[in-house]
Amino acid sequence: MNTCEPIRKRKDIELFKEELKRNGSRDYMLAVLGMNTELMMNKIINLRVRDVREKTVITIKAAKVIVLSEGLCDELERYTRNMNKDDYLFPSRKGGGPLNRSSVYSIVRKAAEACTLENIGTISLKKTFAYHHYKEYHDLAYLQKLFRHDGLSETMRFIGMSEVEIQNYYRKKPLLL
Repeated sequence: MNTCEPIRKRKDIELFKEELKRNGSRDYMLAVLGMNTELMMNKIINLRVRDVREKTVITIKAAKVIVLSEGLCDELERYTRNMNKDDYLFPSRKGGGPLNRSSVYSIVRKAAEACTLENIGTISLKKTFAYHHYKEYHDLAYLQKLFRHDGLSETMRFIGMSEVEIQNYYRKKPLLL
């Protein structure tokens, strides 16, 4: 079984987003939100316009707060400009409900194939967020807590580090006595 991977190269992310834009702003915005937050896809597809319009945070069941960057807020404002507040943020074209997970998977897979990206699925968006956060901040503990992983090894595997990279990380870790 293949494991879904993050999109590691910025150039590939841009190609992927451009491919999604060809299908319309919905698919593009879905990927942008997925790659810029730690939200699971089932949470993303059930968001409504009122959950993001004129907001700098997304609150999930009063327990989890997702802070949105200024750039992401701007993108969401443009995207929702002509939508009603009660509309689903990512509506299905087949009816009044939101996209379902299998539709999102199909959207992501088609765009990935067009960009010749391998092992890309819906979880790849969240993994891309985590991978690039790690590359910029090198803060595995933050990601471990964010994703509620039991250990750093689980977090490292999630962001797409190989077993060799994980072993090297532990070899270089300072000794605490």
